[in-house]
Amino acid sequence: MAKIRIERHIVREKARKRTQSLFRKANELAQIADANIYVVINRNDKYQIYKSTDQPGWPPSEQEMVRPQDATLPTMLDNHDRRGNILSRGIKVQRTLSL
Repeated sequence: MAKIRIERHIVREKARKRTQSLFRKANELAQIADANIYVVINRNDKYQIYKSTDQPGWPPSEQEMVRPQDATLPTMLDNHDRRGNILSRGIKVQRTLSL
């Protein structure tokens, strides 16, 4: 029993540290790139939220974020893109420009 309790404590502690690290990096990115960032973590039906700004209307609704005509969406591929190029992590970002 004690071993299981210790293992659970270790897992919770790792999750807490990684969450803090993620929020710290999100804050750094917001400052360096002058970007608005919103991060939500749901673990065991408990939410942790980071917002880089308190502007009204932030974060935007899902409909405001994804518009088919100019969406930038990540696409999972099998370590190759459609042209046969090898991808380092299997993720390629598709970008379309709206003129």
